Amino acid sequence: MKRKIKRQLKQTVLFVILLLNISGTCNAQTEETKDWQRHLYVKSNVAALALAVTNEAVELDLAPNWSAQLSTSYSAWKYFSSHTRFRTLAFYPQMRYWFEGSSEGFFAAAHLGLVWYNFSASNNRRVQDHKGSSPAYGGGLSVGLRMPLGENSRWSIEGVVGLGVYRLHYDMFENVHNGQKVDEVRDTWLGPDQIGISVAYRFKVGSINSH
Repeated sequence: MKRKIKRQLKQTVLFVILLLNISGTCNAQTEETKDWQRHLYVKSNVAALALAVTNEAVELDLAPNWSAQLSTSYSAWKYFSSHTRFRTLAFYPQMRYWFEGSSEGFFAAAHLGLVWYNFSASNNRRVQDHKGSSPAYGGGLSVGLRMPLGENSRWSIEGVVGLGVYRLHYDMFENVHNGQKVDEVRDTWLGPDQIGISVAYRFKVGSINSH
């Protein structure tokens, strides 16, 4: 009888401890949801700016662990000579998952890409999307880290690296003025497509209250 009572008492204690743990977890989650603040982030990739590639991105918190971003970049420059150019117009919509649930710390993301391009890096060939109207399209996965700058956390810095796969349809020209078309290529490209260090500023745009 005594053993049975001890066993029941032990089970009761364990059950109470379990309830307290569940209650504490639920309260913490409720407080986290109650205090969660939605933000809008405006940012620019300083690594791309260093290469004279104009770029901007807007990111909006959707839920404690989720955000959506749209980034664009544009370049119309020739570098150092008339034979070296990096002309591009790109759009990258992206969904991010934040492991800490606060739009800070580590995140993983899936993105799509749409890129018009006109590249040349030598005296021999220039590559352009077919007829100037066949952008590369595809997408990929990326990971990154965002950290606040300063005590108020309005400013932050983030790094990201990603890998993507894209379908290409481009023309090759002799790299001279009005150069003759020498080839037309359809191909699939796999490689890094999300590399950057960005500085962001955030705005409060609303909050979620528990009921």
